[in-house]
Amino acid sequence: MCGIAGAVYFSDSARPHDGADDVLRSMVRSIRHRGPDSSGFHRDGSVMFGVSRLAVNGLADGDQPFTHGPTGVTIVCNGELYDFRDQRAHLERAGHVIRSGSDVEVLLHLYLEYGLDFVHRIDAEFACAIHDPRTRQVHLIRDRMGVRPLYYYQDGAKLVFGSEIKAIFEHPGVPRALDHDTMLCNLMRLDLLERSTFQDIRIVRPGTLLTIGLDGRTRQTRYWDFADLVLSAEPSHDTFEEAVERTSDLLRAAVRRRLDADVPVGAFLSGGLDSSLVTALMSEHGTVSTFSIEFEGAHYDEGAYSRRVAEWFGTDHHRLPVSVAEQCAALPEALFHCEHLVQQLDGTAKLLLAREAAAHVKCVMVGEGADEVFLGYPNHLSSYQINHLGRQDTSGVALRQTARHGIDHVVNEHRDIAGLVRQHGYYPMQADAIQSILGIACEMLSPELRDRAQRTDFLARHLDELGHPAGLSAIHREQAAGLQLTMPVYLFEFLGGKLEMAASLEGRLPFLDRDLVQYAVSLPAEFHLRGGVEKSLLRACARPLLPPSISERPKHGFSSPIVEGFFGKDRVEYFEHYTSKEHCASAGLFDGVAVDRIKQDVEGIYSLDDQERTMKERALLFVLSTHLIEDMFTRGPAPRCISSTASRE
Repeated sequence: MCGIAGAVYFSDSARPHDGADDVLRSMVRSIRHRGPDSSGFHRDGSVMFGVSRLAVNGLADGDQPFTHGPTGVTIVCNGELYDFRDQRAHLERAGHVIRSGSDVEVLLHLYLEYGLDFVHRIDAEFACAIHDPRTRQVHLIRDRMGVRPLYYYQDGAKLVFGSEIKAIFEHPGVPRALDHDTMLCNLMRLDLLERSTFQDIRIVRPGTLLTIGLDGRTRQTRYWDFADLVLSAEPSHDTFEEAVERTSDLLRAAVRRRLDADVPVGAFLSGGLDSSLVTALMSEHGTVSTFSIEFEGAHYDEGAYSRRVAEWFGTDHHRLPVSVAEQCAALPEALFHCEHLVQQLDGTAKLLLAREAAAHVKCVMVGEGADEVFLGYPNHLSSYQINHLGRQDTSGVALRQTARHGIDHVVNEHRDIAGLVRQHGYYPMQADAIQSILGIACEMLSPELRDRAQRTDFLARHLDELGHPAGLSAIHREQAAGLQLTMPVYLFEFLGGKLEMAASLEGRLPFLDRDLVQYAVSLPAEFHLRGGVEKSLLRACARPLLPPSISERPKHGFSSPIVEGFFGKDRVEYFEHYTSKEHCASAGLFDGVAVDRIKQDVEGIYSLDDQERTMKERALLFVLSTHLIEDMFTRGPAPRCISSTASRE
């Protein structure tokens, strides 16, 4: 795992002659947390690459960039190629000479052998840049699921790219300002595939390659799409029992491949089904180092479950008790690293846990992706019951789940099922999420942004982002919304990869294994939602391996407290500053009087099933995160993280 950055200049006049190397070094230095082991640079005329390396494979000889001498083709890469040993053997039989133990050099030779078609042959989580002087082109490529981030800025003179936006902002020719359209969409709980938090900073979409000519012409090509995978999949004729066996075999193979590293690989263990199942399969290969976070407050803490699993498998278990105050103190740094506007605190816990794990290992196996692939969220079951079974009584199920387990699932009265089905051909569950916060959001926005929000059809915007062809079932559309929007745009930015990498820790995701995903989507939805239970197939896989208290445990989202930290009697100083009427007036994005009124509304005792209050808390946290990110990224000469205890004028 690494951080990559660079620039492509489209003319001699645009190319900086003095100080260009210093700019590139500043870009790489800003993301050194992603790879503190070494750094490397490539400069060839109008093309400049830099990389900060976290050494995982080829420890002694894997420094990047890699350049192929005869052709001059150069690559920098962030991520892992999980089948690289088999790929290397195949390439060497074809006559390629590979000198290092690095999977990135194998990736370079795959490009030399197959051109850009190599993306169809690999099982990888990666983002890379390739400079091919033979064609005078640079290629930016991101993995199918968007596990590894990649951003870029382009104007008439240059294209600047990086694993994180802060690296791009180190380039003096890149403007820095919030994107208000993205801000409104994020507030309404929508994720955008190509637009980042900041104006003119674009995201390379998952499963996409961006080709940049040295003349400034760019071409974007989608090489993988979940909808295409579903529509082209040959439906499986396996019985449920056969599907359980096949899924278990594929998951076991995915875990085995992700254990292949020249450094130890540990596991995040929450005590939920997904992380416990991964821990079980890792334990078949030896003692596992596991890492768990334990929250203050019974509503959120899963410590008893993670300890049970650790004892069951005899893992080398590391527990991290975290207070609400510690999470609140970590929020500015978490936002600085995730570069995303948020409505929850969960990512702060992930950052603290990643730091604990990084003191022991360089890689961890994580359970992200299981809910998206195996239909594990309440909205999957609700969508299936409404759209496929014709039932409209699902709000009660969701309410019970929310009240008992704190799941991020909103219950409200927005159930115009017939109208939305007539309009869209199915009932999109995102309609509920939008409706849950729309009124509160509009109340607290500034007049200009409120007017823009009231004129925007956010559900239509969401469906445009999905853009799925005819023939995709309602449940697959709901699944795609999670896999192609929420997972790469929000989950991997705030709950996963970017915060793990803030601690120089690589996360590996066996549930997003190429073969496993392809098989999972070939199965009928009723296998995954059998008996009205989310993730039924995966639960059946877990039963022979886990104690019943874990395999049959209801879904518990990775949640952390909001109210106790920011809205209780011991409010932290920076929260008061960034949500004050004065700061709202200065920034001009929110109505300070309305924000103050909402702050008063959330005083008192919190209940997980108080949906209106939950939405108000999230709205306030969104105000806080917006003002923090604007301050950290758009003020001053360069992005910098603020201290949560710093005094404010």
